Amino acid sequence: MLPPGFVAWAVARILAMTLLVGAGWVVYDSASSDRFRVHSVRVQGNVLLSRAEVEGAAAVTGVNVFWVDRGRASPPRSGSVAIGATWLTARELF
Repeated sequence: MLPPGFVAWAVARILAMTLLVGAGWVVYDSASSDRFRVHSVRVQGNVLLSRAEVEGAAAVTGVNVFWVDRGRASPPRSGSVAIGATWLTARELF
């Protein structure tokens, strides 16, 4: 005979393990999926630099969106002209 509460304990452990595996899969999928990679950079309002120069300075093409460091991806200021990055919202990504 099983001790009282053993079945509830076993079901709770199985549920916890299922949730842990599911959360691990979500993290793995988010880190490795092409859906979360930067495929292109939208450049607006650039006059002094070409699009290729801005993309090269940002160096985020092909990088996972969760690994992009906004501080390092923003190109430095050039003289008195401010060069910045525009970030897409989650709605614009999909």
